Amino acid sequence: METIAQAPTGSDSSTEERLHPIPPKLLLVLLVFVLYGAGYLMWYGSTPLGLYPALDGAQNLELAQRLWTGTYEAGVFHRSPWYAFMLAPLWGLHEATGLSVADGARWLNWIALLLTAFFTGKATVNLWKNKVSGLIASCLILANPVILFFAGDPLDTLWASAAMSAFLYVISRDYQRGGMTISSAFVSALILGFGSAVRPVGLVLSTLWPVIVLGIAIMTRRTQTPSRIITLTVFALFGTLIFPVATGLMNLRYSGTFTSKPTGSPFILWWANSSHANGLYYYQQYVADHLSYGQNPATHEAEMHYQNLTEKPVPSIGEMNRFFMRETIRNAIENPVETIRLLSIKTYATVHNYEQYDNKSYFFHRDLSPWLHWNPLGWGILFILAAFGLVTLENTSIRIPIFALILFLLYASIIIATYPSNRFRVPLIPMLTVLSGWIPILFTKGKLSRDCLKPRILIPLLPLTLAVFFPFKFITPKDTIPSDYCLLARASHLAGQDTEAMKWASLALETYPYRSDLQRIYVISRFNSWFTKNTPPPCFDEAQLHLKEIKSIKGQTPELNFTESIYVLNFGNVAEATEIWRRLAETHQHPAAIALLSLYNKYNTQFKDPGKADAINRIPEHFHLGGFPQCESPESLLEKGKNPLTPE
Repeated sequence: METIAQAPTGSDSSTEERLHPIPPKLLLVLLVFVLYGAGYLMWYGSTPLGLYPALDGAQNLELAQRLWTGTYEAGVFHRSPWYAFMLAPLWGLHEATGLSVADGARWLNWIALLLTAFFTGKATVNLWKNKVSGLIASCLILANPVILFFAGDPLDTLWASAAMSAFLYVISRDYQRGGMTISSAFVSALILGFGSAVRPVGLVLSTLWPVIVLGIAIMTRRTQTPSRIITLTVFALFGTLIFPVATGLMNLRYSGTFTSKPTGSPFILWWANSSHANGLYYYQQYVADHLSYGQNPATHEAEMHYQNLTEKPVPSIGEMNRFFMRETIRNAIENPVETIRLLSIKTYATVHNYEQYDNKSYFFHRDLSPWLHWNPLGWGILFILAAFGLVTLENTSIRIPIFALILFLLYASIIIATYPSNRFRVPLIPMLTVLSGWIPILFTKGKLSRDCLKPRILIPLLPLTLAVFFPFKFITPKDTIPSDYCLLARASHLAGQDTEAMKWASLALETYPYRSDLQRIYVISRFNSWFTKNTPPPCFDEAQLHLKEIKSIKGQTPELNFTESIYVLNFGNVAEATEIWRRLAETHQHPAAIALLSLYNKYNTQFKDPGKADAINRIPEHFHLGGFPQCESPESLLEKGKNPLTPE
């Protein structure tokens, strides 16, 4: 393949002069940004959500564990299994060393971050012929708060981004040396195949890459023989097919069905373009609080919608997928205006600076992080810089901007067809960063630097900047925050941070008062707080209200039953408490219930006052089992100078 355009230059000097060594001070800056990313990951690993990943992260860990232990029996994979296979050995490392799998996934993502920065920097040097441009590009990757935001969780985003940056490096190297080799045709296709296998949002670009290679080869046919054109295309096709075939073989191994497509794709496509869609993010209509940790709520959602639409039992995955695909096509044909409206919203959201909801609200969690809160870098800044770079490159050759736009649109096509979630568009950040490499060229004396500042380049960027950053309410919703409260409540509860769990659960219940899982988190965290003597116990009357609240919660769990037993015990009803322990011990092997029951049976103490019983005195002192104090009367509070109508 002939070079698409001559490489832009920042000065009239030779290439050797332009590629002078980077000053040591700038390398020190690069090291600072490397440590910045590591510092964020260490901090995030100490937070409840870092310790206990939720939603897609939890499902990835669950799938990885089942793959490692050989207990996966769920049939065709609902989502791409490649990232889970990458995580699976971490379970073996966990068994051998005790290392947290979530921590292992975090540092695996950090490796992907370093690879992304490295390849993005190299691709930038190849395009702009300036080493400082490459260093700045690497720093922009390492310092990008959105990339770091996703690096903290067990998600495939970072590895898809690393694949995109490696792909950009390969094709920029071909551009630099003026032609595509057979090996680069194969390797570029293989890298794209890996990226789309890890995160299928890149599937369109990966699938069509051999066609693009063929098109470029035909455009440069004056320097290509027919056999050379065919060879390049065949090797690109071969590289493209390797990962889809490997995915199909994985599904064949685990389900008996050869397919390279995730089972959840048709439902997501239908939901993203149906009358329920808001054009911005996926939200559940059916609460799935009964699912176990790691189970996929999207599968449950798909089954519920199928039953609601057909009034039939859930069929096989294949039949259900065919149903949702037919419904997607039918809806687009019957409602063209609504379909166009949704696609327009999603297209605008794809290029807008606002990071759309995807498992977590970026703006909300960014503000909770001392590492990300003050970081101004974001999609909008890079998008404007990249647009400036495209216009600048147009002065050299129109082919590079056109080629870059084709790559961008092909990758973004699935984002627009489904959801403009920020996680989906993160792999596009390396492309924007490479195109932003013109920044150091402004400080040179070459023709290109003079062209950068011409009005015909600067003026069109003003309305684009306004469109990208203007906070239209329909494109910058804040109604996802209650979902973040739910995640934080669950994670804080699992981390043993009872006060925080109560705080977040209380906030979430203001929006979701019917959520029994949040009710359980709130009452159990409240119980744990006084039972472990971190806070004073409730007074007698308050405890009675607590007990009524516990018994009224739907979906009783062993933890909730144990909580009830301790309330009952502190009220002096030993027989009822021991009966609950016995049931928990026999049915659920509940360790705390077994310990208390064993202690009671050992001493066989018949007591009315739990605070004085010998068996209770044998319980560690940091557990509160001494009964509930009497509530102070309004008169006694007034005697102490307190207003009984004002809560403490």
